[in-house]
Amino acid sequence: AYVSEGWSHDPDDRVQAMAVLSGVAPKSRQPQLVDWLLKVQQASPYMEKYVLEALFEMGAGREAIQRLKSRYKAMLDSGKSSLWEFFHEDPEGTFNHSWSGGPMALLVEKVAGVFPLEAGWQSFAVRPNPCGLRQFSVEASTPLGLIRFSATCSDVTWEIRLSVPAGAIAKLDLTALGGGVFDRGEGDWDICYDAGSGCLV
Repeated sequence: AYVSEGWSHDPDDRVQAMAVLSGVAPKSRQPQLVDWLLKVQQASPYMEKYVLEALFEMGAGREAIQRLKSRYKAMLDSGKSSLWEFFHEDPEGTFNHSWSGGPMALLVEKVAGVFPLEAGWQSFAVRPNPCGLRQFSVEASTPLGLIRFSATCSDVTWEIRLSVPAGAIAKLDLTALGGGVFDRGEGDWDICYDAGSGCLV
Protein backbone atom coordinates (compact mmCIF):
# COMPACT_ATOMS: atom_id res chain seq x y z
CA ALA A 1 0.00 0.00 0.00
CA TYR A 2 1.09 3.58 -0.59
CA VAL A 3 1.94 5.97 2.24
CA SER A 4 3.61 9.36 2.53
CA GLU A 5 7.16 9.44 3.78
CA GLY A 6 7.16 9.61 7.57
CA TRP A 7 3.54 8.42 7.88
CA SER A 8 3.33 6.21 10.97
CA HIS A 9 -0.30 5.07 10.77
CA ASP A 10 -1.90 2.35 8.67
CA PRO A 11 -2.33 3.26 4.98
CA ASP A 12 -5.84 4.38 4.12
CA ASP A 13 -8.15 3.74 1.19
CA ARG A 14 -8.17 7.31 -0.12
CA VAL A 15 -4.45 7.34 -0.86
CA GLN A 16 -4.64 3.95 -2.60
CA ALA A 17 -7.52 5.17 -4.76
CA MET A 18 -5.63 8.30 -5.78
CA ALA A 19 -2.55 6.20 -6.62
CA VAL A 20 -4.71 4.22 -9.05
CA LEU A 21 -6.57 7.16 -10.59
CA SER A 22 -3.42 9.26 -11.02
CA GLY A 23 -1.56 6.42 -12.73
CA VAL A 24 1.05 6.09 -9.99
CA ALA A 25 0.09 2.49 -9.19
CA PRO A 26 1.28 0.05 -11.89
CA LYS A 27 -1.04 -2.69 -13.11
CA SER A 28 1.15 -5.27 -11.38
CA ARG A 29 0.07 -3.92 -7.98
CA GLN A 30 -3.63 -3.72 -8.76
CA PRO A 31 -4.67 -7.13 -7.36
CA GLN A 32 -3.21 -6.19 -3.97
CA LEU A 33 -4.85 -2.77 -4.11
CA VAL A 34 -8.25 -4.31 -4.89
CA ASP A 35 -7.87 -6.50 -1.80
CA TRP A 36 -6.81 -3.48 0.26
CA LEU A 37 -9.80 -1.40 -0.86
CA LEU A 38 -12.15 -4.20 0.15
CA LYS A 39 -10.67 -4.38 3.65
CA VAL A 40 -10.07 -0.71 4.56
CA GLN A 41 -13.03 1.66 4.87
CA GLN A 42 -11.90 5.08 6.05
CA ALA A 43 -13.13 7.33 3.23
CA SER A 44 -15.93 9.80 3.84
CA PRO A 45 -18.97 9.60 1.54
CA TYR A 46 -17.40 12.38 -0.56
CA MET A 47 -14.10 10.49 -1.04
CA GLU A 48 -15.87 7.15 -1.43
CA LYS A 49 -16.63 8.10 -5.03
CA TYR A 50 -12.91 8.02 -5.85
CA VAL A 51 -12.37 4.70 -4.06
CA LEU A 52 -15.18 3.10 -6.05
CA GLU A 53 -13.94 4.72 -9.27
CA ALA A 54 -10.49 3.21 -8.63
CA LEU A 55 -12.05 -0.24 -8.28
CA PHE A 56 -13.91 0.20 -11.58
CA GLU A 57 -10.68 1.47 -13.19
CA MET A 58 -8.92 -1.72 -12.11
CA GLY A 59 -11.64 -3.90 -13.65
CA ALA A 60 -13.06 -4.80 -10.25
CA GLY A 61 -16.65 -3.74 -10.90
CA ARG A 62 -18.20 -6.53 -8.85
CA GLU A 63 -15.98 -5.57 -5.92
CA ALA A 64 -17.01 -1.92 -6.37
CA ILE A 65 -20.69 -2.88 -6.15
CA GLN A 66 -19.94 -5.06 -3.11
CA ARG A 67 -18.21 -2.16 -1.34
CA LEU A 68 -20.90 0.35 -2.36
CA LYS A 69 -23.64 -1.85 -0.89
CA SER A 70 -21.71 -2.30 2.32
CA ARG A 71 -20.80 1.33 2.83
CA TYR A 72 -24.22 2.81 2.00
CA LYS A 73 -26.28 0.12 3.75
CA ALA A 74 -27.05 2.24 6.83
CA MET A 75 -28.30 5.10 4.65
CA LEU A 76 -30.46 2.80 2.54
CA ASP A 77 -31.88 1.02 5.58
CA SER A 78 -32.63 4.27 7.41
CA GLY A 79 -35.67 5.14 5.31
CA LYS A 80 -34.37 8.66 4.71
CA SER A 81 -34.68 9.85 1.13
CA SER A 82 -31.37 11.70 0.88
CA LEU A 83 -27.66 10.99 1.39
CA TRP A 84 -25.77 11.85 4.55
CA GLU A 85 -22.57 13.79 5.13
CA PHE A 86 -21.12 10.86 7.11
CA PHE A 87 -21.67 7.12 6.87
CA HIS A 88 -23.11 7.05 10.38
CA GLU A 89 -25.92 9.17 11.81
CA ASP A 90 -24.01 12.14 13.22
CA PRO A 91 -25.86 15.19 14.57
CA GLU A 92 -22.82 17.28 13.61
CA GLY A 93 -23.40 16.48 9.93
CA THR A 94 -26.22 16.99 7.45
CA PHE A 95 -28.62 14.35 6.19
CA ASN A 96 -29.03 15.96 2.77
CA HIS A 97 -25.52 16.17 1.43
CA SER A 98 -25.09 16.39 -2.34
CA TRP A 99 -21.34 15.68 -2.18
CA SER A 100 -22.16 12.14 -1.07
CA GLY A 101 -23.82 11.30 -4.40
CA GLY A 102 -20.69 10.45 -6.39
CA PRO A 103 -21.51 6.74 -6.64
CA MET A 104 -24.73 7.59 -8.46
CA ALA A 105 -22.71 9.10 -11.32
CA LEU A 106 -20.49 6.01 -11.35
CA LEU A 107 -23.50 3.70 -11.61
CA VAL A 108 -24.68 5.65 -14.66
CA GLU A 109 -21.27 5.67 -16.36
CA LYS A 110 -19.66 2.42 -15.24
CA VAL A 111 -22.62 0.03 -14.81
CA ALA A 112 -25.31 1.32 -17.18
CA GLY A 113 -22.47 2.66 -19.35
CA VAL A 114 -24.30 5.79 -20.48
CA PHE A 115 -22.01 8.73 -21.29
CA PRO A 116 -21.56 11.30 -24.11
CA LEU A 117 -19.26 10.69 -27.06
CA GLU A 118 -19.78 14.18 -28.53
CA ALA A 119 -20.60 17.59 -27.15
CA GLY A 120 -24.30 18.02 -26.46
CA TRP A 121 -24.84 14.24 -26.47
CA GLN A 122 -25.25 14.18 -30.27
CA SER A 123 -23.77 10.73 -30.01
CA PHE A 124 -23.55 8.79 -26.79
CA ALA A 125 -22.48 5.39 -25.55
CA VAL A 126 -24.67 2.78 -23.94
CA ARG A 127 -22.11 0.26 -22.74
CA PRO A 128 -23.68 -1.86 -19.96
CA ASN A 129 -21.34 -3.71 -17.63
CA PRO A 130 -23.65 -5.33 -15.04
CA CYS A 131 -20.92 -6.16 -12.47
CA GLY A 132 -23.13 -8.91 -11.08
CA LEU A 133 -26.36 -6.89 -11.12
CA ARG A 134 -29.32 -8.37 -12.97
CA GLN A 135 -31.43 -5.23 -13.27
CA PHE A 136 -30.68 -1.53 -13.59
CA SER A 137 -32.10 1.56 -15.26
CA VAL A 138 -31.08 5.16 -15.83
CA GLU A 139 -32.46 8.39 -17.20
CA ALA A 140 -30.16 11.15 -18.49
CA SER A 141 -31.39 14.65 -19.29
CA THR A 142 -29.53 16.08 -22.30
CA PRO A 143 -29.87 19.18 -24.52
CA LEU A 144 -31.58 16.95 -27.10
CA GLY A 145 -34.03 15.41 -24.65
CA LEU A 146 -34.30 12.54 -22.23
CA ILE A 147 -32.34 9.32 -22.66
CA ARG A 148 -33.87 6.29 -20.98
CA PHE A 149 -32.11 2.97 -20.65
CA SER A 150 -32.97 -0.18 -18.71
CA ALA A 151 -31.65 -3.72 -18.69
CA THR A 152 -33.10 -6.79 -17.00
CA CYS A 153 -31.58 -10.27 -17.09
CA SER A 154 -33.69 -13.42 -17.03
CA ASP A 155 -31.57 -16.57 -17.12
CA VAL A 156 -29.17 -15.68 -20.00
CA THR A 157 -31.46 -13.26 -21.84
CA TRP A 158 -31.14 -9.50 -21.39
CA GLU A 159 -34.22 -7.40 -22.05
CA ILE A 160 -33.02 -3.93 -23.01
CA ARG A 161 -35.09 -0.81 -23.48
CA LEU A 162 -33.53 2.31 -24.92
CA SER A 163 -35.08 5.69 -25.78
CA VAL A 164 -32.98 7.90 -28.05
CA PRO A 165 -34.02 11.57 -28.49
CA ALA A 166 -34.29 13.22 -31.91
CA GLY A 167 -30.94 14.33 -33.30
CA ALA A 168 -28.91 11.79 -31.32
CA ILE A 169 -27.23 8.49 -32.14
CA ALA A 170 -26.68 5.80 -29.50
CA LYS A 171 -23.73 3.44 -29.76
CA LEU A 172 -25.15 0.36 -28.03
CA ASP A 173 -22.11 -1.67 -27.02
CA LEU A 174 -22.92 -5.12 -25.65
CA THR A 175 -19.35 -6.44 -25.59
CA ALA A 176 -19.38 -6.81 -21.78
CA LEU A 177 -22.36 -9.16 -22.26
CA GLY A 178 -20.58 -11.05 -25.03
CA GLY A 179 -22.25 -9.20 -27.91
CA GLY A 180 -21.42 -6.60 -30.52
CA VAL A 181 -21.85 -2.88 -31.15
CA PHE A 182 -24.97 -1.42 -32.77
CA ASP A 183 -26.07 2.09 -33.75
CA ARG A 184 -29.56 3.16 -32.73
CA GLY A 185 -31.15 6.44 -33.80
CA GLU A 186 -34.21 8.33 -32.65
CA GLY A 187 -36.96 6.24 -31.14
CA ASP A 188 -37.87 3.69 -28.50
CA TRP A 189 -36.03 0.41 -28.88
CA ASP A 190 -36.94 -2.90 -27.25
CA ILE A 191 -34.09 -5.37 -27.65
CA CYS A 192 -33.65 -8.92 -26.41
CA TYR A 193 -30.08 -10.17 -26.29
CA ASP A 194 -29.36 -13.85 -25.66
CA ALA A 195 -25.99 -13.97 -23.90
CA GLY A 196 -25.89 -17.74 -24.40
CA SER A 197 -25.99 -17.60 -28.20
CA GLY A 198 -24.71 -14.04 -28.63
CA CYS A 199 -27.70 -13.15 -30.79
CA LEU A 200 -30.28 -10.40 -30.79
CA VAL A 201 -33.69 -12.05 -30.59
